[in-house]
Order: sequence, then C-alpha cells, then structure tokens
Amino acid sequence: MENDSYEFTVVPKRYPHLYIDIFFVYYDEKTDSSWVGGMGNRGDKYRYDYPRYDPYCAADLKGHIFWVTCNPTKMLEVEYGQKWYEDYPTKKFVWNRSHKNVKPNGHWPKEMLKQILYVNNKN
Repeated sequence: MENDSYEFTVVPKRYPHLYIDIFFVYYDEKTDSSWVGGMGNRGDKYRYDYPRYDPYCAADLKGHIFWVTCNPTKMLEVEYGQKWYEDYPTKKFVWNRSHKNVKPNGHWPKEMLKQILYVNNKN
C-alpha cells in the first residue's frame, strides 16, 4: 500500500534471479525518525527504524546522480550494529530478524493480501 510499506521488486527478464527491491522511506512525525516497511509471505509486517535521513548528499554511480545519506557509518550502525564491518555468515542471516532495527509491525488481513501482492507480469 502506498501509505504503508510500499515496495517495488524489479525482476529482469534475462536474469530473473538478479532482482532488486526498492523500498520507500516514510517519515514519522511523532518520533522525528524514518522507517521502511517489509512484509513476509503470509502478510506479516515489519518495520525498520532509522534516524531521520537528513541531510542528503549527492553521489555519482557510473554517471548517474543518487541522493544518499551524508553519514553512511551512522546508518550502517543502526541497521547492523556497531561492529557492522565484521563478517556475518550469510547462511545465518534472516531478513526479518538479523537487522538491529527491525521489529514486528502487525499483519495484513487475509482479504487484503491479493490487493497488496499485486504483480505486474508483462511479457
């Protein structure tokens, strides 16, 4: 849903195993912080909390300008902890439990899942 946990998954036709997820960042006025939503296969919702993304800096990636946080170390610590630079075994990583800033955020009702899990599968 646009106002809650909006996400796009882009899957290329030629390499469908190399997809990218694009998440929208929401601003929480009550806490002056930002958050990103996630959802499990059965409608479980998750919330990843971040300090407010401010200010932004411009970054050049292969000739394309992107807006990024000016303090990436701070954001890495929020998401992965103070020792974010240490190796974490991939086999032990779970997207909805391994981050330091994730917490459960409710559940989508079963009758809404078809609307939420819209898939545009144009060939």
